[in-house]
Amino acid sequence: MAEPEAPPSPARFTVPPTAYLWLSLLLATFALRPFLEPSARLAPARTETQTATVFEKTVQAEYQTRVAFGVSAYEGLSPGVAASRKKALSDAIRQYRSLLGKTSSPNLPRRLLVLLHAAESPFEERLVSESLVPALRSAGASRAEIDAETALWRDLYGKRQVSPDRAPDEERRIRGMRLGFLEDRALQDLYAASGDRARADRYRERLTSAAGRFLSRIVPMLLLLALTFFAGLIFLIVFLVTVVDKRWQRVARVATRPQTLGWGDLLDAFVFYLFLVRGVGFFVSLVVAPRSVTTTREALLLSATVQIGTGLAALGYLWAWARRQGVTLADIGLTSRGALLANVGYGMAAYAATLPAVLLLRKVSELIFRNIPNTTPNPIMPLITSERDLTGRLVIFVMVALAAPLFEEIFFRGALFGGLRARYPWVISAVISSALFAVVHPAQDWLPIFGLGFGLATMREMRQSLVPCITAHLLQNTATFLLISSLFGD
Repeated sequence: MAEPEAPPSPARFTVPPTAYLWLSLLLATFALRPFLEPSARLAPARTETQTATVFEKTVQAEYQTRVAFGVSAYEGLSPGVAASRKKALSDAIRQYRSLLGKTSSPNLPRRLLVLLHAAESPFEERLVSESLVPALRSAGASRAEIDAETALWRDLYGKRQVSPDRAPDEERRIRGMRLGFLEDRALQDLYAASGDRARADRYRERLTSAAGRFLSRIVPMLLLLALTFFAGLIFLIVFLVTVVDKRWQRVARVATRPQTLGWGDLLDAFVFYLFLVRGVGFFVSLVVAPRSVTTTREALLLSATVQIGTGLAALGYLWAWARRQGVTLADIGLTSRGALLANVGYGMAAYAATLPAVLLLRKVSELIFRNIPNTTPNPIMPLITSERDLTGRLVIFVMVALAAPLFEEIFFRGALFGGLRARYPWVISAVISSALFAVVHPAQDWLPIFGLGFGLATMREMRQSLVPCITAHLLQNTATFLLISSLFGD
């Protein structure tokens, strides 16, 4: 079977005047952002702004902490378990220590104090005086609050003795610190220091149970991810061999179909989409949120409303262009081509095939940005780690795993790639569309996002449908959401 490479369709190459209007408004938004952004806050701050390095090290430390307490339940079964627990604790402490001076969160020295005690290390007064006290001042704590908390840590881990009549008040203090997973360990230590062994054992059992549940969730996920990775290597090799010998039937390629909507129509719809997402989102964070948003849940709901509302508005605009030309959105691939299950399966296999490349590019990106300060993580990631409310997590899931794959595929692989494909070969179109897809994400994600975008554009070309792209994108985002949620869920 010969390569089904059709010549570009005779679509109009002219760009509608409205495209220049949307582009001008989009550029104006970016130009004004540095001057207006300090006053723009979409959500009440639940955590301080983190750099990408701080976030990644926090994730690694949280993972090692949970592993350390999770394997504690198996101590005595094997000599290696105790060594594994000790190493995991040591790694968590090392990661948290590396963040000292890079973040002003009081929870960093608090967690270190708890972990050092769990590792049976001596009490470190300097963590209290040189790290915790300045962090509490930075957080706006009063002198009385600072004195009360520092006295707690010194008594708890320095003297290892707390008066029994103080224990209930100190428990309330610890619960107010939002220590997350380590809260039960701190409470266990509190009641052990006050002589209440029954309560100490109860909190120890709760901690061990929570850590065990974490392992029961994360281990199958990591095994499944590993299997997907190795299956993906096989799929990727098959595809690369196919590219070389051009036996396209091996990867079930569908012949390229002429497209009615042309370069100008699709470029106009794509720029309109970017303007709505960036421009309207920034306007809402600047004008609407400061006046109407008072809680994190309200902020999440507003963010989801903006994301879904702007996506639907842009989709309506694209549909209007298609209707003027007498076609449907199937023209840009929003169709299963009569093979829904086959395209879903193709998307699953293609997700596996892109996984090795995306993970490799992520490692390369980490090396590049390791010594570049102040790069910010994808803003949705800290939200996932800090959100504890079930409703909030559901809203984040809808945003990340449903809305983002749908709208981004329609406009990046449908409108943008489709418009480029009307003029250029598919490889060039995939490179350009993937580069634009990457630059709308945080800088440290550019390489892996480019790799993902190129894989998605390749699926679009191979199957002439957006269904595989949406499927693969949904799997990518859902896997990330589930892994991060399992890591930080209580």
